Amino acid sequence: MKVLFAVNDESISTSIVKKYQKDYKEIISYKNVYYFNAIIKELQRNKSYDRVVISEDLEEFTSSSFEQKDKFIFDRLDNISDEAISLSGIDIPIILICSDRRAKGESLLVKLFSISIYNAILGDDRSIDEVCRLINKPRTKKEAKLYYKIDSEDAKYEREKENEVSEVELQNILQHFKRLGKKEDSYADSFKKIITQYNKEQLKIVIAVLPENVKKVLKQNSIEYQKIVRI
Repeated sequence: MKVLFAVNDESISTSIVKKYQKDYKEIISYKNVYYFNAIIKELQRNKSYDRVVISEDLEEFTSSSFEQKDKFIFDRLDNISDEAISLSGIDIPIILICSDRRAKGESLLVKLFSISIYNAILGDDRSIDEVCRLINKPRTKKEAKLYYKIDSEDAKYEREKENEVSEVELQNILQHFKRLGKKEDSYADSFKKIITQYNKEQLKIVIAVLPENVKKVLKQNSIEYQKIVRI
């Protein structure tokens, strides 16, 4: 597990790593950055991160206007989410430790939901244990909707859209397999990572656009692929 931390106290990330490794018996390699722009630059430079953990209070904001603060935070997170895409072409989950004024159902959470940030932590849930839990198993879209207490109409949450895959995502996946080239032994591992990000209907769309040579290898080497194509 590789994690990019953006919290303003390195002792916090150290505590999270120690707790995670103790509870989940998995080694974490990690890096700390201290500015929102540094997150973007690091994700542009290195696409191998599995998770990004960000504190909303990473940088001080001088204005007393909550509206301006919210715009500042959302704009930064929107830019970060654009870069948080792994080498496999899938979204890197962003875990956001919210400020203490955040409440479920508020407009910022609706906006975060719309850019696929599903792992904001609010109120009394803000703990090392909860961060570790979400590093181990990030929320699904459905779980985030319930946790954020988002109204379906506000979020423009249409069930049929759950089964769509954007053209950008499909191209990212195709480019990933193109980069792998003749490293056919890596195809199954890559596909295993991809299936964690999509439902069964979406995976059918992904499989449909895969090159024939990739499908042939997956048919032989990937149990996950074999199960899906039989659906």
